[in-house]
Amino acid sequence: FSQSITQIDTDSYKVESNFSIKVSFDITSYVPIYTVMVLDRSSSMSGTPISNAVSAIKNMTEQFANINKEYENETGNRPVYCTSVVQFGSSASLETKFTDAIISLGTSAPSGTYYAPGLTLAENVLNNKLENSSSELCKNYANAPKVLNFVIFLSDGSPGDSFDSNFKSITERIKQNGTTIFTISYGSSNNNNLKCMASRAYSEDEEKEENDYITCTSISDSSNFI
Repeated sequence: FSQSITQIDTDSYKVESNFSIKVSFDITSYVPIYTVMVLDRSSSMSGTPISNAVSAIKNMTEQFANINKEYENETGNRPVYCTSVVQFGSSASLETKFTDAIISLGTSAPSGTYYAPGLTLAENVLNNKLENSSSELCKNYANAPKVLNFVIFLSDGSPGDSFDSNFKSITERIKQNGTTIFTISYGSSNNNNLKCMASRAYSEDEEKEENDYITCTSISDSSNFI
């Protein structure tokens, strides 16, 4: 996330070709940012993919912690970056409630791949921030009048359920409620499910940095995507 911001709207949040997410944010009038990382723990993610995804989550929350500390020292105010983790396979569970701390996760990946349970739980977590927050900072701002919501979905693709029949309506409802969805692929670069889930669906005619869909092919890609 960039440290300079001039406007607050979802068009200012995009995945760039260098695997960063650019955010516009004025520290003199900031709004809390709540992000749900939706992590695929299916068996096909075992090994390098799950290790890369877990490293990316830790990298993101480390950067948030550093930004918080820097701005708190400079301005006396603390930006509110709250992150939670939903894990899914055959079912879904809340692995980490909203926190402003660094998140370190294990790398087990034991089950099947069904997107709908993970997305449904992510929606619920965002709609009930207070009860799904563990840190005092995240609890204090859970019911703020204006909050920016994000879902970052990490998977190698090829779910057992289908976009059209099982999770299209869920993703559309999440977007319509003002949440921006980013999707990160740890599998094939031609992953239509993840492309369709993103807030701005992939188009061959668009510049790469205009998409919310990117593909991670190495540890350097995933650990630096935010």
